[in-house]
Amino acid sequence: MPVMLNRKPDAVLEAFDALCLPAFVIDLDGKIVSKNTSALDAFRSPEADLVGRSISGFVSFGAAMSDQSGRFDETDSSGAHFETSCKRQNGETFTARVSVIPAGVDHRIVVVQDITHEKKLQQRASQRAKELSVFNTFARILGRYTDTNRILQETVHMLLYLMDAENGWIYLKDDVSGDLHLAAHRGFPEALLTDMVRLRPGECLSGKVLTSGRPLVVKSAAEDPRVLHENPGIESLVSVP
Repeated sequence: MPVMLNRKPDAVLEAFDALCLPAFVIDLDGKIVSKNTSALDAFRSPEADLVGRSISGFVSFGAAMSDQSGRFDETDSSGAHFETSCKRQNGETFTARVSVIPAGVDHRIVVVQDITHEKKLQQRASQRAKELSVFNTFARILGRYTDTNRILQETVHMLLYLMDAENGWIYLKDDVSGDLHLAAHRGFPEALLTDMVRLRPGECLSGKVLTSGRPLVVKSAAEDPRVLHENPGIESLVSVP
């Protein structure tokens, strides 16, 4: 972001407005003194609800705050630049790249660049890269092994590694009975596996996924009634058809 310390704060606000970048002028206590039109639009707030309020109500500074007392009088002459979470007037949050720029002795300029879309693109690219990694690794497994059981076991290992998970399993559906048969697993104690060898449709998490045909995510395994086999070492689960 450009830094224009040789101009008056209001002129700098106008310059950032031309770049469609929300910007605020704050005093050393973090109170909003002025803002540009882009700031009103970005935070979806009328002017009266911004001026005089603390900037920390809209921008989370956290460890980026140079003075633990909450003041900005020790901001480095080169400014501070960081990514953080911002909150609109209606409570919505967004990720932003923030710069705090010294503007004379008594004021600072806070510039906010919404990077939510940029982050989503990065997440999509990361997800796509992970999907390609799964496909490529699975292709290598198929090319290396011919035994079905070994292929399934290697697939479990691959998925756990890529997902940074500790435990996993693969069930296959019995075409005759319609039940699920445990075909491969990793990380489960033998005592638990005894009750997991076969599952009826609708039974436990995997059985419900079989009947619904949709993935299920469990954030707290100990509190979810769909998880019938308790294991203190498992905090969350995901099951896909």
